[in-house]
Amino acid sequence: MSARKEGGVLVRKRKLGRVYALRFRAYGERRYLTLGFEHEGWDLAKAEVELQNVLADVRRGLWVPPKKKRRSARLPPPGEVPDLEDDARWKSDVDTSSGSCRAAGRRNLRVRAARH
Repeated sequence: MSARKEGGVLVRKRKLGRVYALRFRAYGERRYLTLGFEHEGWDLAKAEVELQNVLADVRRGLWVPPKKKRRSARLPPPGEVPDLEDDARWKSDVDTSSGSCRAAGRRNLRVRAARH
């Protein structure tokens, strides 16, 4: 029986170029850690070195998973239902300098109010 592979470097092709990431096991779970794009200075050799550094930190118990990024700052917290004033599309139609709605915002507001 062969030993379980500790981790690996993944290279993915994206619109902006190649992106390098690590896949490894830490604290009983499979982890995926994105390193960065080729144009940011990442290459296969640098990613391999980083994998060895991360695996060493995991073995010593020093590695801490990074905080998950929210996909959008406009999304409400989980479990919270946004009301009409908090709707991101409505906010994008408000001119914050004068506090008034543009024509598209007023039309959007009328359509939403008619649906309720």
